[in-house]
Amino acid sequence: QPFEPLPDDDYDDDSDPRSRADLGRFQSVVSLRYPLTIWSGEPLPATPTQGLRYTSKPVVPFVQMVLGLTGATSLYSNDEDQSFVRGSIGFTGQFGHFSRDFFDYTGFNLTYSQTGLSGQSPFFFDRVEDTNVLLFGFVQQIYKGFRAGYQSGINLENGDILDDRITLEYSRRTYGVVLSFSPRRRTGTLSLRISDFNWQGGTTPFSGEDVRPVGGGVVR
Repeated sequence: QPFEPLPDDDYDDDSDPRSRADLGRFQSVVSLRYPLTIWSGEPLPATPTQGLRYTSKPVVPFVQMVLGLTGATSLYSNDEDQSFVRGSIGFTGQFGHFSRDFFDYTGFNLTYSQTGLSGQSPFFFDRVEDTNVLLFGFVQQIYKGFRAGYQSGINLENGDILDDRITLEYSRRTYGVVLSFSPRRRTGTLSLRISDFNWQGGTTPFSGEDVRPVGGGVVR
């Protein structure tokens, strides 16, 4: 039977099967990551008043250069496809030991990536459009176990902010609480860390629904 289009006023009715599309997606991904340590410091002794004051493991200061290569191909049931190869170079590190009361920890990351693209996804959620990207972020101890952080990504071709995340953390040796919020996505998470106490539970985040984020065209 020929397809009969719905009137314009009825296209928002998800209960009618004629207002929905059905399209399959298959993806394969290969990713390589090579960290190269440029500098590494020494941790404090693992005592409650020094290295273990605000964290479950003594903090080791370091600076690393990280090289990355990712290749992905997505095939769709309407015979369209999207393939890309992404190379990246970045630096990550941390300074301080997270032991004193003020400004004794600073963490950072800075990554540049360039993407070669072939084809285009028929979906919007996994379409690769940002091929020249700079990612950066930092975490800073404010007072005792409190740390604040910010993470963002920028399209260097047009200056658009791709994603952002603000975090506020309270950390102790045996537990930690992290509140994270993304102004762009308008989403937030609350995470609880439990260390020691012979913890036997799982590590899956608490969630009311199955959400699989997509970053750079790859389903996480």
